This record gives sequence, structure tokens and C-alpha cells, in this order.
Amino acid sequence: MFMALLLCSIIQGREIISNLSKAAGLAQMIAAMRPDIDNIDEYVRNTTARAFSVVAGALGIPALLPFLKAVCLSKKSWQVGGACH
Repeated sequence: MFMALLLCSIIQGREIISNLSKAAGLAQMIAAMRPDIDNIDEYVRNTTARAFSVVAGALGIPALLPFLKAVCLSKKSWQVGGACH
């Protein structure tokens, strides 16, 4: 029972992020989630990465590639740059 509820919540969360991405657009999604990419809390960074994967699925991975390249080349935070190598 619990696992079914958890799975249902995950699917609904993905659907919400996907619909929001399509409605708001890539620039707004990046602007909203960008500060959390280099958050000090690893859980926040991982959750943000998962949310970006849903955005990429909704809007297309090629649309996100320039942003991902910029993040990986960023020298601002070792947490972010280190995750790309």
C-alpha cells in the first residue's frame, strides 16, 4: 500500500514539473532552479538534478545542453563542477 502511494506521488510530481516546464518555458525553469544547483545541502542538489531531468524530458534534452555545458564549465562551486566529471 505504501509503495503504491509513493509511486503515485512520484508520478504526479513528475507530471506537475513536466506541465509547469511546458507552460513556463526553459528560461523560467532554469531561473527558478539555478540557485539550488550549488546549494550546500547535497539532498537539495540531488533533488534539483532530478527535477532538471524531468524538465529535460519535457522540453527535450537538446534544449538543455547549452545550460548543462555552462554548469559543468562553471568555476563557481566545486560541488557543481565536480559532478560533471
